[in-house]
Amino acid sequence: MKANEKAPAVASEHGASEINQLDNSISEKLLKEFISIRNQFLPLYSKTGLLSVEGRNGIQLREEEFLATFPDYESKPFACESSTCTGELFTTFEGVRFFCIR
Repeated sequence: MKANEKAPAVASEHGASEINQLDNSISEKLLKEFISIRNQFLPLYSKTGLLSVEGRNGIQLREEEFLATFPDYESKPFACESSTCTGELFTTFEGVRFFCIR
């Protein structure tokens, strides 16, 4: 790719054609898909230790469920606005990063 060329747009299989690359707006159809995904995952959020599914960071669990599920993990310091945060615990399962903030 030459220095003045734009990188090709990369999008997931679903909704790739729904994103307007000129102004980054999201179509109503794709917004409704987001709502559907949210509704599918609400029971998981309320009945398990799942806190967040993130593209870059992985899957965030509550500390109690993380520790009960993953006996082997790594840790690193974690800075947050609250003085109660002391670190991040993390591990990889089937190529996906799982973590919790303690």
